[in-house]
Amino acid sequence: MSKAYDRVEWNFVEEIMKKMGFEIGWVKSLMKCVSTVSYSVVINGNIGEIFCPTRGLRQGDPLSLFLFLFCGEELCSLKEDGGLGYRDLENFNIALLAKQGWRLVNFPDSLLARVSKAKYYPNSDFFKAWLGNLPSLTWRSVWAARGLLEKGLCWKVGIGDKILVLGDLWISGDETDRLQHHGNQENVKLVSDLIETNNRSWNTDVVMTTFRPEIARKILRIPLVELAHEDFQVWRGEMSGEFSVRSAYKLLQGTSEDPSNINLQTESKNFYRKLWKLHIPSKITLTVWRISSNFIPSLVNLKQKKAVVNALYPRCRQNEEDSYHIFQQCPMTREVWNHLKLSWILNSNHQNIWEWLTWIFSQGIT
Repeated sequence: MSKAYDRVEWNFVEEIMKKMGFEIGWVKSLMKCVSTVSYSVVINGNIGEIFCPTRGLRQGDPLSLFLFLFCGEELCSLKEDGGLGYRDLENFNIALLAKQGWRLVNFPDSLLARVSKAKYYPNSDFFKAWLGNLPSLTWRSVWAARGLLEKGLCWKVGIGDKILVLGDLWISGDETDRLQHHGNQENVKLVSDLIETNNRSWNTDVVMTTFRPEIARKILRIPLVELAHEDFQVWRGEMSGEFSVRSAYKLLQGTSEDPSNINLQTESKNFYRKLWKLHIPSKITLTVWRISSNFIPSLVNLKQKKAVVNALYPRCRQNEEDSYHIFQQCPMTREVWNHLKLSWILNSNHQNIWEWLTWIFSQGIT
């Protein structure tokens, strides 16, 4: 609390009181009580020069308490009205999570990136990673914010062999330049198909015959460096190409996507709130909770604990025994759901038990 008192700027206090409607003369008189203080520093018994601060309220002074409350109330109202620049704290939280995803992509040698890759995407990259069967809350949240990160990235052309002509954003950082179709030259799939590798220039004939004139002109204006380098992605919200929470927040504010579809922390809270409100025996509730958290002794889990060697499901012998296979994928289980007239819960294309359960709970359980 003492640090908070010390950081209050005097001109901020003055402007707050003016905005709250206090009479100007009274405000100036009050500010004299605050701003007339001066200090000097004693070093080895010698008194230094006198200097005047520009911020800080003396803690313990009855007047300081009221001034501090004035500032606090005004900051709260500013936050509610969006005056601090972040109207929606949920969107701001997603932007912060996207920043962690940016670090995983751009700093692959960091400890966090190496641990995450080893556990969640050992054979792919962050953008192709699955959520996994037992994800931590941190991984679930960062993984869910991946969509925002993808929206804000664009390609810088190097060799061109990693960039799809259609679908990827590479002509500029403007979303309107993302190509969905082109006319001729169906064999043109990668940007490298448009580049003459011998002299590192655009193949003008191919570009002009493949795209509309305005698109072709934009492509031909993209500079190609003489020394070929790998294609790389940059953040299009900043001129530097580096990710910033501010630009990510603005991007999220400009989209029509519901942030609750991104923020898995909200999804988790909603799921468990609905689960604990169900009027069913507590034994069943706890079992569903254990399934959702992957806290059941499936053969896959036992194999990870070195308790068994073979994780093949003994009932159907078609796949390994994990939670999703036991309760959704196994043919015998599907027969049971059909017999109970609950076949609708099988009408989903989810990849893991968490996505399947949350989808079921979103279909009418309130």
